[in-house]
Amino acid sequence: MNYLLKKGIPIATTDLTNALNFLQSTNSDYKLNLNNVILIGFSAGAHIATNVGVSRNNREYPNQLDSEINIAGIINFSGPVDGLGVVEKIFSDSDIEMMSEIGKALFSSTAGHASKETIAVYEPITYFEKNDPPFFYGMEEMIIKFYLKPLKSSFRCLAKVKISLFTNQMGSTAQTKTN
Repeated sequence: MNYLLKKGIPIATTDLTNALNFLQSTNSDYKLNLNNVILIGFSAGAHIATNVGVSRNNREYPNQLDSEINIAGIINFSGPVDGLGVVEKIFSDSDIEMMSEIGKALFSSTAGHASKETIAVYEPITYFEKNDPPFFYGMEEMIIKFYLKPLKSSFRCLAKVKISLFTNQMGSTAQTKTN
């Protein structure tokens, strides 16, 4: 699905929520299994997928998913889950015009930098909880090395296994936990 990131993070996350809610409201036409939805994205798309996937525990999230939709898992490739205020500031304050425009577009409805409260609504790290769908996080440099081949089998078992991946500059550790 395409999204309107140029209109800011709040609009982009609303696009995905609205698309899923539309599919639910017209499901008699599409006959989809919306009890087993896996959201996947890369970079900004991964951030949007994560926001929508865990939005049920975020009372501040402005546009909730239909209760008939079940997010069975989230696959986030290099999407931010926190630090949006830092990202916004670095980009907005850049001397490079294109970078500055990107930063200003992140929260385009605010003048200057967005408040911590506004940013927290779109930082999943602030409201992750144990009842969230299984969440897979992978960094860009690890996608080819570890995940392209096993991705097909990962989809099959995603609802049965919670996967956490932590990477750092010294290497990586993958941990799995069965439900």
